[in-house]
Amino acid sequence: MSIFEIADKVAIITGGASGLGLKYALELLKKNAKAVVLADISPELGSKALQQIEKEFGKNKAIFIKTDVTSYAQFEAVFKETIKTFKNVDILINNAGIMDDSVWEKEIAINVNGTIIGILLGLENYIQRYKSGSEGLILNVSSIAGIAPFAFVPIYAGTKFAVYGLTISWGLPAHYERTKVRVVGVCPGSTVTPLITDLPNRNLGPAYEKLRPIECGLVVNQGPEEAAVQVMSVIERAPSGTMWVVEGGKAPFKFQLPDRLGVVLADVSPELGSQAVEKLESEFGPQKNGTIHGVILGLDNYIKNFKSGDEGLIVNISSLAGIAPIALMPSDVSTKFAVHGLTLPWGASEHYDRTKVCICPGITITPLITEVSNKSYKPEYEQLRGSPADSPVQNPEVVAPHVITVIEKAPSGTMWIEYYWCSVNHEYSASMVSFNIKGKVAIVTGGASGLGLHYALELLKKQAKAVVIADVSAELGRKAIEQFEREFGAKKAIFIKADVTDYNQFENVFKTTISTFQNVDILINNAGIFNDSIWQQEIAINLNGTINGVLLGLENYIKNFKSGDEGLILNISSIAATAPYGLMPGYVATKFAIHGLTLSWGVLEHYNRTKVRVVAIAPGLTVTPLLTESANKTFGPDYERFADLLTTLPLQRRHGSACNDDS
Repeated sequence: MSIFEIADKVAIITGGASGLGLKYALELLKKNAKAVVLADISPELGSKALQQIEKEFGKNKAIFIKTDVTSYAQFEAVFKETIKTFKNVDILINNAGIMDDSVWEKEIAINVNGTIIGILLGLENYIQRYKSGSEGLILNVSSIAGIAPFAFVPIYAGTKFAVYGLTISWGLPAHYERTKVRVVGVCPGSTVTPLITDLPNRNLGPAYEKLRPIECGLVVNQGPEEAAVQVMSVIERAPSGTMWVVEGGKAPFKFQLPDRLGVVLADVSPELGSQAVEKLESEFGPQKNGTIHGVILGLDNYIKNFKSGDEGLIVNISSLAGIAPIALMPSDVSTKFAVHGLTLPWGASEHYDRTKVCICPGITITPLITEVSNKSYKPEYEQLRGSPADSPVQNPEVVAPHVITVIEKAPSGTMWIEYYWCSVNHEYSASMVSFNIKGKVAIVTGGASGLGLHYALELLKKQAKAVVIADVSAELGRKAIEQFEREFGAKKAIFIKADVTDYNQFENVFKTTISTFQNVDILINNAGIFNDSIWQQEIAINLNGTINGVLLGLENYIKNFKSGDEGLILNISSIAATAPYGLMPGYVATKFAIHGLTLSWGVLEHYNRTKVRVVAIAPGLTVTPLLTESANKTFGPDYERFADLLTTLPLQRRHGSACNDDS
């Protein structure tokens, strides 16, 4: 992409009256922006900011508008007043945010909902229609907590993971081409602003506060001025859909989630590399590969420091010539023996322990996918939809047994993705553990149908003592209990009507479980919807509901009422948490957030004090109503055509596998 010229542009900055937001405004004016609009909740700070701007740049360069970004009407008023005053609007910096897990519902409303409202207003209306040049730009401010676990503020980390998911999904070329608005993101490192300096006790309690000085001591602080300068280069140069890290006052670097569908070709020949890329693109579509020239230092640098999970992997390709004499090619034999020799010592536990260089399911047809028709932002979005039925998919009964494997074997804090339904293979992971399901009591939210029902069935097949189905549908709950009784006999399951967004209703599920079965060992946070047309409710169920479950299980009921040495919480994410998905950016955000929550709550420190493992799995395309009834549940027709991309994914088939049944 070409350079985005800041000169003569009009920019809105949320949270712009202080901290980094104010520094962004000042740097934009230094770059000869026409004007900045400070949208902030504090009139006092806004007045001081305007005085500073007027002193440095003169009059008519800035206005302040008191704004609560969680209010769509107030946020829209900012755009309307900007256009009324300056005739145009070119840039939106979604900077407003708080780091305070003690008020986590408010934190989600500001950090996630506020960002979505800004994008919808800017991308779909005001910047698209009122930009002064050929391009507009939306910059979403995430955090380094949006790309790595932060155990002392796991919910804050979840919100910033969500911003990452929003950015790469709304930044896809198809959205840019129809709006000419770039959507990019930045992850500032630890920056000396009130957000950081006023951190004590802005968490979930003493156990979390103990972790704050430890984790804060691991990051390098930077001043807001130097961070803001670097962010200007992101605004000017970043392609749409990219996320950039600005840390330690150094130049920004691009952070890219490993493409679960992609390959990287490293070769000395640009010509052969280009030919290979053309072949791969002709077969699998664009943006699934790349060519790197040179040596990639995985063990002691890039994989060690930039792996997406707890472990990375280096596969050294040897040959049969590396285990037996071949007279024809003695030199080749020597190199392959050498590869064998390198692999054995570098693969020793000592190197693994210091680097962690050494698996997450695919797209599954559920009601989440199948019931999205007519639930989009506006009618013209629907034209982007394709039919999921066109793709080879998997059934929930195929997926569920492998989810049970994750329950039994996954270490705390890990996210599991399944490219094909048999990909979880615990025999090859030294870090795998063992959790015995037999005799355990499990709660499954959203457990009356779809994948949730099949998780419950598989748990009982594994001789779980009982399952508790928590769901909003009493009718489906009754049918599920009848099925359990037919297959497993009486007293193996109960149904409790529960809305997971209601903390008291969710807590009642735990209390009823304990009064009925005396224990609770497992929580599967499965309840979720796939419907961006009601995105506020989607966030409440998918994200707030998951947080309610983790807080109740980790900090109280599973911790105190588990029957054995360990308890387990399994958060159900989605394949949409592993790559940009233009069809449902709001849904993507919730599933990215679950990734962040799981990584942060799954750290060793939380496990050691609770003896509850927190893990996650990202099911692929599974045949449930979530998938089959998904048409028209997007932000509108312009989004629906992204459904065609489902046909390009390596989906899991209904039957057949190259894996053993116990993989």
